[in-house]
This record gives sequence, structure tokens and C-alpha cells, in this order.
Amino acid sequence: MPDTLRSPWLRPLVYGHGWLALGAAAQVWYTGRLVGAVASDPTVITSASLATLAAYGFMRLVRVGDAAAASDHLVWAQRHRRVLMALTLVSGALSAWLLWYHSREALPLALLLAPAVGLYILPTREGRNKGLRHVPFLKLFLIAAVWSGVVVAFPLVARGLGNSPLLFLLLVERAFFVLAITLPFDIRDLHHDEPDQRTVPRALGIGPTRVLALLALLGSLVIVALVCLTQGLVDGLFGALLGYVITGWLVLRSRPRSGAFHYSVLLDGTLLLVPLLFALGLLLG
Repeated sequence: MPDTLRSPWLRPLVYGHGWLALGAAAQVWYTGRLVGAVASDPTVITSASLATLAAYGFMRLVRVGDAAAASDHLVWAQRHRRVLMALTLVSGALSAWLLWYHSREALPLALLLAPAVGLYILPTREGRNKGLRHVPFLKLFLIAAVWSGVVVAFPLVARGLGNSPLLFLLLVERAFFVLAITLPFDIRDLHHDEPDQRTVPRALGIGPTRVLALLALLGSLVIVALVCLTQGLVDGLFGALLGYVITGWLVLRSRPRSGAFHYSVLLDGTLLLVPLLFALGLLLG
């Protein structure tokens, strides 16, 4: 099957969701640096990263029964089901422990975000695995909302910065960014989705979907630029700008047959890339 990672070290990193967990950690640090180092607490970063590992592991385990007719990712999850289950349980328990003992202020927010993960995958109508992701056009916005909640709202609320004037701006900014890198995944799935499943590429076409993703990316960049200019982080902005250019290039190169490396490594990797380049800009500045 075309959507396959051949590297023996990339497969567990990506299919075991460690890559996304690293991206979540980088995004939480990025948020903290944009509003002040106090929000970059290692405990909060670790908790968010472990929660991401647990959430994606849970969603994969629920769908693992469909592996025979689905992607290589699900086939891998089926073959390593026990390991994935143990990793999901341990990371979820550790994240909850860190949240309870070190970031209890964010507990109500965590309790609000957790059901969204379950509803995304659990059945809402007759048939297996007909969760909210099958509601027309809702999947993209649900993913963007949950990710921005985890990597923006969570670290700010956990450190008593829930009233920060930057909270709403950064929530919108990060939702735009996640939307920009998620839209291409619907392009990838265009020929694999169920015939009755309505997605943006199916409704608008591949070209307009790329344009919509680029507009979302531009919206994210504009907000980041405003925040950096007002917070005295111009050097970081130059680094982040390079990350946005690379992300835009990846969006433009997204095609139904681009493969797992393009989507699961490179596009998902932009969650890590932009904060790293932002940090490099600050360091070199």
C-alpha cells in the first residue's frame, strides 16, 4: 500500500505518536515563549505531550479493528496493539498525575477537552467508527479547536494566565495553523474516504483546498507577527517566518498520492519545526 513508512526507526516514532507528542511539547513551549517564560514550565510541557500521546493512542486503538482494510498506520497498530495499549495507559496516567499534582488549575479545561477526543472517534450513528469526524466539514475544526486548547489554553490556564490578553489571539492563531496543516490530510484521503463522506477537497477540489490552507497559514502568520512585534520578539519572528515558508511549500506539494513521509513526518513535523526555528531566531539574534 502506498501510504507506508519504510524506515524501521520512523515507524514506531510516527505510528506510535511520539512525533506528534514532540510537536505538542514544542507548541506548548512556543506558546509560553510568546507570552512569557512562566508559561513554559517543564511540567506543563510534559503533561501536554503525554496527553497527546495518550489521546492519539486511544483513537488508534479504537480503530485498530479496521486495520485489514485501512492504512499501514492501522496495520502497524494492530501488530503492536499491546505495546500501544500499554503506552497509551501509562502516558495517560502520568499526564493525569502531573495535571492533578502540579497543574490543578487546568483540570476543568482538561475535563472539557477530553470528551472531544472520545466523541471524535466513538459512534454517533449506526455503524462502526462513525464519530464526529464523519460529520461533514466538522473534523477539521474539531482537530484545530482541540489542538489549540491543548497547546495554548492549557499552558496559560495551568500557570494562572487564563486572563492574558494574548489568550484569544493565540487560540485563533494556533487554530489557523493546525487547520492549514490538517486540510492537506483530507487531500490525502480523497480516494480512500467513504463515498458519502463530505470533505473540503471533495466539495471544493484539490486546488481550492490548498488555497484555503494557505489562507489559514497566512492568518496564523499575521497574528504571530503582531504578537512578536508587540512582545519584542522580532528575531524569533524571522525564524518562524522561515518555518511558515516551508509549511506553505509542503501544503502546495500535497497530493492524494504524496505518501506517509510527506504527511505524517513532514507536515506533522511543522508543529515542531516552527517553534524550533523561532527559538533559533531568538538564539542567533
